[in-house]
Amino acid sequence: MTHPSPFSPMRHEQAGEHVYYLPRNVLQQFDSDRNIYLVGARGTGKTTLLKAMDWRERLSNQSLQAQLNGKPFATKEIGTYIKLPHVQFALLDRWLRHMDDVAYADYLSYYLDLVWLELACRAIEDLRRASLIEFDEVAASQCSETFESWFSDHPAAAAVLPPSRSPDGIGWLCRAFRLLRLGVEVSAKRGLEPDLAMSDHPTGAVGEFGRTAAPLLTELCDASGPRTRNRWRFRVCFDEAEILNGRQQQALNSLLRVAEWPVFFVVAYV
Repeated sequence: MTHPSPFSPMRHEQAGEHVYYLPRNVLQQFDSDRNIYLVGARGTGKTTLLKAMDWRERLSNQSLQAQLNGKPFATKEIGTYIKLPHVQFALLDRWLRHMDDVAYADYLSYYLDLVWLELACRAIEDLRRASLIEFDEVAASQCSETFESWFSDHPAAAAVLPPSRSPDGIGWLCRAFRLLRLGVEVSAKRGLEPDLAMSDHPTGAVGEFGRTAAPLLTELCDASGPRTRNRWRFRVCFDEAEILNGRQQQALNSLLRVAEWPVFFVVAYV
């Protein structure tokens, strides 16, 4: 009987079904409640490690599931993988180039929070369909009401709230995050004055939007389970961060510096 080789002549993201080999000591470091900077030459396995955190891979990849002893969500970690070259950094940088460093970091971090929160909501919905996360209509309604109350004070956010939605899921919230993100991109493409355009959004200081939203989502994920120390949390993985310029890197560093439970970041560089 032959087994697929874990080595491939092509990069991880260009291959199809991936075979995983993950050293235990590396996994233990990734399972810790801290932010991580991951640095290595091309082909050293950075993307493989980050992909191994992603909820989609953990749900569907049998090789990865075997590496995790058939319990890919035992640590109650919801991982999201984001390839930074696919994020609209060049567009935002041109738009915000005249802003001071504080406003630049505030707006860029808000945009990044929208990117990962949209994926996090997709993950929660997928894990719920797989019966790995459970919450009832009451918990979903409470979560909805909290977000509605928060968004209602900000015209751009209030505008993306649907007139009606399913009371037992958060697909509507995923869509809301996506529309807010697209709204920022449209403002940038039109060259609107940044402070004026962003005044309608719930931006706040660096990372404030994500720090406010994440505990609400964690509360929902934990709604039907026993109150233990092992609660659901988020691992946001940013790949190919070497594409960032100086101001973008400074903003990202600030986002990691102020991050707090239940959100932890991994940033990979060549």
